Amino acid sequence: MRANEQLVWVDEAHDRAYASDGVSRYGAYLRDCLLIDEGEPLDAVSFAAMAWRIACQPVMSPGFVRFGRDVSSVRCRRNDENPEELVTDLEVLLPWPVHLDRLRLRGWRDWDRERPWAIDDPGPFIEPAQECRALMFRADLQLPTSTVGLPVPALPGVDVEAAKEAVSLLCQRINAGAGPVLDALSTSWREVRR
Repeated sequence: MRANEQLVWVDEAHDRAYASDGVSRYGAYLRDCLLIDEGEPLDAVSFAAMAWRIACQPVMSPGFVRFGRDVSSVRCRRNDENPEELVTDLEVLLPWPVHLDRLRLRGWRDWDRERPWAIDDPGPFIEPAQECRALMFRADLQLPTSTVGLPVPALPGVDVEAAKEAVSLLCQRINAGAGPVLDALSTSWREVRR
């Protein structure tokens, strides 16, 4: 991660530009993928988790929600211990720490970088070729995520604006909650250990 880089964000411009219905690509996916009972609206936690799942890859590709270059997955789910709460699980790919990088373990590979389009951007991590021996590091973060202020659909069925609001709020909370931790981890991970 680079300082001030967002972990997750909503790509409204791409959503509008590539909308099959002329309004919202995400809205079309919601209408196609949403499997809910028409009798009762979802509670805020179920609605937010469902809105997030549809907004991300692999359901939408590219997603309505985009991930930072070293973030491989972000999942929002109901807390197993308290169903009134959300938990966000993030998986972040990490380069070798400096002390391993200096040793360059003979015959072992780190993550490769996707070929960049811009010279100053190293591109996202990708797995090295499968015939190579590889030592690849990941960090898994679990983040309790506030449900305060998440929209609650008033009516059963698809509420695109409420889904967009839920996803936007989740992006803000994930960036605020996990961003500083990942910045600190990234900095300390790359420092020379004495």
